[in-house]
This record gives sequence, C-alpha cells and structure tokens, in this order.
Amino acid sequence: MNGLFDSPPDRKATKSFKWNREDIIPLWVADMDFPCAKPISDALIERAKHPIYGYTTRDEGYINAFLDWMKRRHQFSPAPEWLTFSPPGIIYAIERIVQIATKPGDSIIVPTPDYTSFYDVVKGTGRKLIYTPMLQNVHGKYELDIEGIKRQAADGAKMLIFSSPNNPTGRVYRGEELLKLVRISGEYGLLILSDEIFADFVYKGNKHLPIHTIDRGANDKIISFYAVNKSFNLGGLQMSTVIIPDEELRNQYNAAMYIAQTRLDNVFGVIAFENAYNYGEQWLDQVIAYVAENRAFVENKLIGSLPEIKICPGEGTFLIWLDCRALNLGPERLKDLFIEKAGIIPTFGDEFGPLGEGFVRLNIACAKPLLEQAISQLVEAKRKL
Repeated sequence: MNGLFDSPPDRKATKSFKWNREDIIPLWVADMDFPCAKPISDALIERAKHPIYGYTTRDEGYINAFLDWMKRRHQFSPAPEWLTFSPPGIIYAIERIVQIATKPGDSIIVPTPDYTSFYDVVKGTGRKLIYTPMLQNVHGKYELDIEGIKRQAADGAKMLIFSSPNNPTGRVYRGEELLKLVRISGEYGLLILSDEIFADFVYKGNKHLPIHTIDRGANDKIISFYAVNKSFNLGGLQMSTVIIPDEELRNQYNAAMYIAQTRLDNVFGVIAFENAYNYGEQWLDQVIAYVAENRAFVENKLIGSLPEIKICPGEGTFLIWLDCRALNLGPERLKDLFIEKAGIIPTFGDEFGPLGEGFVRLNIACAKPLLEQAISQLVEAKRKL
C-alpha cells in the first residue's frame, strides 16, 4: 500500500468531467485520481498569489525543460527549431495538420483499435477513413498490420494517424515494427502522425521509442505529439508539444495557429509544464509502479474469479483493455452488466473502432481500495446473471 496514492483527495464537486455521478465508480476518462507532484502544485499556488493572469508566452526555460526531459527520459534530442505547440491540445493540432497536409476525399489510415478522436477528425474533415485492423498474436498482444498498411499506402493513402503507446490496448511498439512503418512512409510518401502522449507512462522492462529516432532520414514525413497531460495528471491545463521536422509544413502549421490565435499558452499550464519536466520524475516513477500493482491485482482477480474476461497484454499507459467477448452478452447487456449491475463506468470498446465490440477499457489510475471495490462489484454482478 502507498499512502500517497491509496487515499487521494475527493474529486466530487470539483467540476471533474470524470467524477460527474454520485452513484457509480468512474473508471473511464483517461485522467488519474492521484494528486499531482508536489513541486507542480507548490509552483502553481505560488504563481496564483500574483493577482494578474494575463497572456503568457514560452521562454528559454520552457523549451529547455522539454528538451532536457526528452534527452533524459527517451534519449531523443530533437532540433529546437522542430518544436511547435498546441495549447488547445493534441487533437486540435492533428486536425489542423490534416487540413493543411491533405485534401477532402484523401484517404487516411487509422489502425484499429485506437483513440476515437482520430476517427472523428478524419471523418469530420471530409477525408476518407481507412480502418486497418491490428493483428493479435497467440498471446493476445496487438501488433500493427504492416502489410495491410503497405497495401493502403500503395493504393494512395496520404496519411496514417496512430497512438504510440497505443490507447486503448497499452501496447508499446518495438523498434522493428516502427522501422517497417517508417520505411513504408519513405517508400510511398505516407505522412505519419504519431500521438505519443503516453510516452512517459511505460512499465518497468519496456521502453517507448520516439518515432523520430527510428530512421533519421525519414523524419520529414513524420510528425509527433507530446504532452504532460497523461504522465503528470495535468489534462485540464491543455498543454502539448508538436515536433515537425519539415520546415515548410511547420511554417504552414504555425501560420494556422497564428490565424486562430492559439499560439499563446495557459499561464498555469506553462508553470506546470516546466515543473513537471524539471522536478516530477520521481513522482512519475512512483505512480507507474503503483499502477503496475493495480494491473497485477486486476489480472489475478479476474483469473481467479471471472476467467471469462481476459486482459490483453499491455506494456504501458494506465489503461487496461478487457476482452469480454466470452461473456456472450452483446453490446447492450455488456453495458448493463458494468453500469447498472456492477456500478462501474468504463469506456466501451466500440468507441475505438469496429474491432472494439465486446471489449472494455478500464482506467486503473485510482486508489487500490477503490479498484478492489469496483472489481469485486463486477465479479458479484456477473455471478448474479
């Protein structure tokens, strides 16, 4: 047990999007229930004492905080001029780049299952969405369908959007997979957008590889996205960094951000960003270790008490992907089991593409006693079916 995370503050009545019901355990929205690192909250409190919260810009300290973190945590040193930003968040940046780099009707590949907002961006901008189902090996681990992606690129797809590590499965991609993907990009001119928002949240024994480190010669056809939101539980401050090596595309992106007046940062976001990267690493490592224990608890509990539900292998994120197909309940009865009978709100798999039906995503970045209660309620609800 860990006192820092076992008894987190009550989030009710804090305008929390996740905790918006009194009668149910929320294991859905991908933010954590843990208080953020003390150096971050101390810095925010200190800044709040100054009673003017005007427009804010980034300075050298901000840039250096990001570059130092990437070098220390990921052994990646992007050129400073590659960096640009999206204060509204990563999805806004992706939507802008889709509009800049493709035309209505162009085909865009999104591996499935993956984050639902990617599908929304593609369809909402009038592009053609190409679902490329991921493959599952004999152990249930998800892998990119490299041959399927290659066929779509050869057929004229202009872009691929994916999350790395993968949301919802927690898959941390290996170098050989990413290298094959990058080579497809180089061969067919496929622009890759890699959302690496969960890059920092990887379990011990695994390593996230920034896609820009895979093949330095292919970087002009790759854009990646980072944020402190998931790693340091700062989603409400909407801070993200975009890495665009191609100068022309970067200039077009910056011009679009300028027109939309989204080039300036949140005053508290800047403070949180710098202090997270400069002083938050020990806290992050403690959180990852705690969530790993939560994951092990869920695995053991389900194996012993509800073996019909399988946890898909995952190496990162604070999300777990549950294969509930063996329950044979169908979409509506599965929702009834979790919400009405077990008193849990998860995220149901159909949000993550056509292969998601019968799956459930659980957010396990919560106090272990709460997670124990939730899983016990699920086991009991299934017993009563």
